[in-house]
Amino acid sequence: MKKKALKFMVMVALFITGSFARPAEPTTLPLAERMFILSKTYAAVNTYFSHWNSIPNFSLDSTFREFLKRAVDTENRFDFDLLMMEFISKLRNGHSWYYDRWLIKNFNQPLGFRFRYISGKWVVTESRVPGLERGDIIEKIDGQDFEDFYQSKKKYINASSDREARVKIQYRRFLFPRVFTLQVSGKGKVKIQRKAPPTPPAKKEASGKWLKEGVAYIKIPGFERPDLEKKALELVKKFSGARVLIVDVRGNSGGNTPSALVDALQDRPYRFWTEATFLSIALFRSYKEFLASYGNLIPKESRKPLEMLTGFFGNSYLMWTPSYQKPENTLFRGKLLILTDRGCASACEDFVVSFKDNGRALIVGERTAGSSGQPYIYMFNRDISVAIGAKREYMPDGTPFEGRGICPDEKVELTVEDIKSGKDPVLTRALKVAEER
Repeated sequence: MKKKALKFMVMVALFITGSFARPAEPTTLPLAERMFILSKTYAAVNTYFSHWNSIPNFSLDSTFREFLKRAVDTENRFDFDLLMMEFISKLRNGHSWYYDRWLIKNFNQPLGFRFRYISGKWVVTESRVPGLERGDIIEKIDGQDFEDFYQSKKKYINASSDREARVKIQYRRFLFPRVFTLQVSGKGKVKIQRKAPPTPPAKKEASGKWLKEGVAYIKIPGFERPDLEKKALELVKKFSGARVLIVDVRGNSGGNTPSALVDALQDRPYRFWTEATFLSIALFRSYKEFLASYGNLIPKESRKPLEMLTGFFGNSYLMWTPSYQKPENTLFRGKLLILTDRGCASACEDFVVSFKDNGRALIVGERTAGSSGQPYIYMFNRDISVAIGAKREYMPDGTPFEGRGICPDEKVELTVEDIKSGKDPVLTRALKVAEER
């Protein structure tokens, strides 16, 4: 679907790490360039942003004034990048972002471990660091409570919810010191030194296997490359005779909407999102701003018609509902289960939504991230770009999605003990449900 194509650019921009070079001497950005970047971003938000109902008390003008003063004094490029990320994060939208390739290239060296927030604890899920193991509880970083550390860095993370921000912080590695010490529950201290890995990260690949007779499993780690969907389609065809097919999209951060894969797995009419975009009507917006500035000087009887107009059209949206489409290339007609978690975002949620809506598949696991849509993108130069969420998505029936995610039919949450033992309760539950239904 062409309207989803830009999601590939969004997720690549969020997670690409580039080559890791030794940071050069502190780099600066000229005042004129800083002013243009911030001003252009302000204008883009004012024109394209379509998530105002998530931030009802937000004042764009006063926020812009505040950041304009700060930007004048922020010559250092690293600090200016953080300033812009802080500005964008105030929109509370996972598909609005500020990106500087220079920052990623020079300051985003790997942590050497992964972690997630589980039941009020920060838990290590993977580690290549000696002395730090899966299931370890992170208590402090350089003597600071790790929760306090997160709260101090959250202002730089673009997210539609706190839950999404807690997932994303491990990918914003430039927010961590180059060298730091973790205090681990029951183990003492572990020193971490972020540095470039000796080998490039492994390329994501879709994979599949038989779990037991009649039950097949496909893992799809992402949709950012066309070959990932192509491989998934090949696997669906390979397992087309299975009684049960389990499709695992946990941790899939999106890319391009996999329309062909959706069509291959559907056996009944299906639909995607209800969508909306900000509708700017110049006259009514001017009334709104006029009332905000001078309303107290206007007699009550004269204000009333203007207030009615601005109430209806001040922050108006154009919304359209999806139409059902019939699958044209169904490859699998057996029982279908889809495994999800909080890491399933953007185009991954595009994949899941139609199956949740029409009941074709049983969704097992956690709620998805709750962030999708299409941004307006502006490239300032070969390194720096900004994206502003220009489309807000709802479930096909019109219920809220942004910041909430898609709820599973069978909710299964990981525990610290699951992480330590390497157990997969989501897959275990899926297999059990497959036999029951």
